[in-house]
Amino acid sequence: MDPVENPFAPGAGQAPPALVGRDPQLRAAEIALDRLADRRPARGSMLVGVRGVGKTVLLNEIRRLAHDRGWIVAKLEASRGQPLRRAVAQALNSALRSATGRHRRGVLERALAVFKSFSLTASPDGSLAIGIDVDPAGGVAGTGDLEIDLTELLGELGATAASLGIGVALLVDEMHDLDPVDLGAIEGALHDTNQHGLPVVVFGAGLPNLPSVLASAKSYAERLFEIQTVGPLDEHDAARALTAATDPAGVAWTTEALQNVLDAARGYPYFLQVYGKHVWDFAPASPITVDDARAGMAAGNAELQSGFFGARWERAAPAQQSYLRALAALADDDGAAATSAVADALGKSLGALSSTRDQLLRKGVVYAPDRGTIAFTTPGMAEFVLSRP
Repeated sequence: MDPVENPFAPGAGQAPPALVGRDPQLRAAEIALDRLADRRPARGSMLVGVRGVGKTVLLNEIRRLAHDRGWIVAKLEASRGQPLRRAVAQALNSALRSATGRHRRGVLERALAVFKSFSLTASPDGSLAIGIDVDPAGGVAGTGDLEIDLTELLGELGATAASLGIGVALLVDEMHDLDPVDLGAIEGALHDTNQHGLPVVVFGAGLPNLPSVLASAKSYAERLFEIQTVGPLDEHDAARALTAATDPAGVAWTTEALQNVLDAARGYPYFLQVYGKHVWDFAPASPITVDDARAGMAAGNAELQSGFFGARWERAAPAQQSYLRALAALADDDGAAATSAVADALGKSLGALSSTRDQLLRKGVVYAPDRGTIAFTTPGMAEFVLSRP
């Protein structure tokens, strides 16, 4: 079939042809947005799960829901080593410039001035406030203490949004990568706006250890957010993800072909898109047969081996690869094992392996689900590692 018309979208964070099986998470976000717009208390969601389950896609959809309601919406991706103040300023710059096109400038004047003060602390040359042509607010949001400044900024933005009948949504992807000080600043600022009844909400996405990371920054974290686990799709929804992409083009699947792809993808949305893309390219016409499916899955597996899995493997140094081999041999169905068991398998102490483990954590190849446990961030990584020569 024509590859130009291929409906599948296996890109990172790219919206699939049909977003299925995520109604609970989206409904929770809609309720929070609508309650806050009515000046009722509500909590944002933390979307947690391993890589490949579609957390970023969901976060982007929540951003769309907020934007469609006319909210001031800023989305950023956390990154180790990147100052949070700078990332927030970059994300809000675009959001506020968009807001000036929808609302009277005078209503936003104070909020823009406070934002200017906040951004200048991150970048004194004004490069993070391009298009915000106001004088900075003196003595507000510019102390250099991130929690104080972010609290004052979100407070001013929330008050302005409330006067307009809208709200402010901050969305943070890869939130587990923020250091405790930055997480504490977000949580402290949100706690303050909640206490003042302002329509400000934070939605985040991260690995399954995100709840414990949040709790380590502020003891009241569990009262600020709803934890929404994002896992593999069940077989019904996984089938819908495939057929909803091909049905509009008049392309059908034989039962055996569809089942083969479902079995291989194991419900993971990213795998479904990768396999679907290659199966489409191999199928000469409708219906897609089991032979088409097998040929496409072979190509899909090759892509996953070289990209999704291979890129992570190649970033690991030899000592780190040895650690990953030991973890793979011991991993349970969730790709996890006790760090002490990995150390025993390698014949080393936990202390001797701490640097290797920390380097793999920073590279995003593994994460720590609990104290004394280590796990792969990607489903299927253990099998890939064990298959390496």
